[in-house]
Amino acid sequence: MSKPPVSHIGFSVSDLERSRVFYRTLLGFEEVTSWTRSEPYIGELTGNPGAVIHTAIMKLPDDPLLLELVQYDRTDGRAIEPASANPGAAHLGLNVENLDSLYASLREQGADFVSSPVTPTVGPNAGGRAVLLLDPDGFRIELVQTERSLDGARIPASS
Repeated sequence: MSKPPVSHIGFSVSDLERSRVFYRTLLGFEEVTSWTRSEPYIGELTGNPGAVIHTAIMKLPDDPLLLELVQYDRTDGRAIEPASANPGAAHLGLNVENLDSLYASLREQGADFVSSPVTPTVGPNAGGRAVLLLDPDGFRIELVQTERSLDGARIPASS
């Protein structure tokens, strides 16, 4: 079997523990491992000489994609404005079931959203439901209830 082409997706966070709790408690991610690194190659790789990084690797059960949460110390990092229309902004899309029920549950737990759930009228998500959840640093997580993936392929129903 060959290696999957996608290794992971990484988010820089301002408070690693707060982000761990958010992804674990609200979205069901599990922590796979964690570490702190300060070796010189870290600063060279990231363009932040002298950086110390605290990292937690998270994943959803039964999903191969890994989420890397990284908090940088000893850098001059500044928060960016991750609003959807800003160049360089990104989002994570998660397929969910019963979006309206999940939305209500997350709101009760204090989660913040860009809007209430909407019903897409065109494209592969037409007739489904979608909403943008905000993580503690304002990163957008698109929760989508749909029968098709973005390439139009049918998403199998979960058992």
